[in-house]
Amino acid sequence: MKCFVCGKETDTSKVGGKDVCDSCEVETFTQENLCLVTYAAVREAQGDEPFHIDTQCQTEANALAAAINQGIDSRLQAVSCQDKVRAMMIGDKVAGMRLHLDITPDTLPVLIRRLFEGSGMDEETFDAAESLASGIMTSLGFDECGRFVGREALGLE
Repeated sequence: MKCFVCGKETDTSKVGGKDVCDSCEVETFTQENLCLVTYAAVREAQGDEPFHIDTQCQTEANALAAAINQGIDSRLQAVSCQDKVRAMMIGDKVAGMRLHLDITPDTLPVLIRRLFEGSGMDEETFDAAESLASGIMTSLGFDECGRFVGREALGLE
């Protein structure tokens, strides 16, 4: 069969309903509607700048921590980011915490994949993870089928 990602005629397996060879499978993920997305498409949409994530929701922070703290996974991939946790103060009392992440362009697709997979997350955290991943994809300009259509087409600009 012909690989959907690289176009080579080789042995393939179905990933997100598409024929994908073993070497390309590590560079793809399926999003919430089970549509195949390539890492290359995410990287191209992101450009050269880090992707900024800012949340004060504890469940979202837990989902991000679970996805990032897996270290090197079975695909031999990891997530690289700069992180900051800031206390939100009211007077001299801590009113909450805010998590700020800058995800590097080469590892954003890994983070998105891990958020969609939800490995080791409880149901509430997985729901937050899937919502975060979907939101990241939308903010990059991907539609609900994992196709890059641009931010303008989604009414974001």
